[in-house]
Formats: sequence, structure tokens, C-alpha cells
Amino acid sequence: DRCVFDLLLFGRLRTELVVASFLGQVNYCGPRKANELALARIEAGTRVIILHSGLGNGKTVALEGIKYLAHSKGHKVYTVVNRGDSLAEELQNALVAPGKKIFFVDNYIEWLDIFPTFRSHRSEDFTLVMSARSAANDVVVARLAKDLEIADIFEIPLDELAQPDLEWIVDFFDEFGVWGDRASLSRRRKLSYLAEVCDAEWKAILLAILESPHILDKLHILFSALKQKSV
Repeated sequence: DRCVFDLLLFGRLRTELVVASFLGQVNYCGPRKANELALARIEAGTRVIILHSGLGNGKTVALEGIKYLAHSKGHKVYTVVNRGDSLAEELQNALVAPGKKIFFVDNYIEWLDIFPTFRSHRSEDFTLVMSARSAANDVVVARLAKDLEIADIFEIPLDELAQPDLEWIVDFFDEFGVWGDRASLSRRRKLSYLAEVCDAEWKAILLAILESPHILDKLHILFSALKQKSV
């Protein structure tokens, strides 16, 4: 429960639990339809895939899900995380390695300086899967295409959750007791609440959770425990 509430309320992602979720070992994050679309584009040979949304709508979690799916299909998976002195050399070594490679870049707007390295390797055995806020992506995506000299950039908006995503959220909230005073609603009414009141958007759903007295009580217990631990 602690890990789930850390993710929902504070955005603290446990990547090992993402993998465990896809293996069916725990219920931590859902297999969004956007993940399946991204994997299909990877398999079809699309060179650049960008996931974009507003704040708090699941870009980082989606990237982790696609990462696992790509790895499960036998692709070599790399994640750009640290800006060390050897970054350019490490990227070059990864790019010349044999086999299909997928590079993941969260918030690619902060990494525009690395893309000339990818441009210098014209082979088609790598794909870039990246994320960005929608507003920033709208401004920068044309420059990105020019810097990479790759025209086939496929953009996937994440703001609106698909119906299977909402179905999973209902089950997920049922399991972890997140509904609070809406727990007695029928499944149909819960789906309607997520789709219509929350506009099928993660951010709105999370805000609705924060307004629940039930969740506020859980937060109070969590903060009290953390405060005692830090004393």
C-alpha cells in the first residue's frame, strides 16, 4: 500500500514494481493502450516516438511500461539518465552495438544536445522513445526532426485514458480501497465518474482522490509515521 500511495500521491515510481506488474506478480501500474501502440510502432520500424501530455498524466510510468515490453520482445533497451563526462562515448558505443536498440529519454527537452550523436549514426536499427509536456513538445518537435534528420516522428498523446485503462483503474482502486465514500457505487457508475467527471484524465482522477476524506486520513497516517521515523 505504501508504494502505491507513494506513486499516486507523490509520483515516486518503483521501476522494479513496474516489471513485477507486467509479470502479474503485483498490481502496481496498468498496461495502458498507449504502451501497446508504441510497441507496435517500434516493431513497425518507426524511428522516433514521443509520448506527450500535461503535468501528472502518466508519461514516466508509460515510458517504463514500454521499456519492459520492448525488452520482453528481445530489443536492447537503454535509458538516458545521467549527464556524465562519458555520455557521448557511451551513446556511441551503444549505437554501434549489434541488434535492435531502443533508447528511452524522459523529458527530452532537457537533452537536446545529445541528438547530434544519434544523427551521426544513420543506421535504422535504433528507435528513440521519449516524453515531454505537450506545450513544450509543440514548440520543439520541428527542431528535433531537423536535428535528427528523421522525418517519421510519431506522437502519442497521453492526456485521455482509453476505456481499457479506465477499466483497470476501477479494479485497481477497488483493490487498494481508494474510492473512499464512492466505494459503494456500481462498476458502471465508477467508470462514468472517471470518464465524465474526471474527463478520463489521470491528473483529474488524482485530484479527485486527494479531495476524498478517506485518502486524507491515509495521508495523515503516512505523514505521522514519516515524522516519527525522522525524529
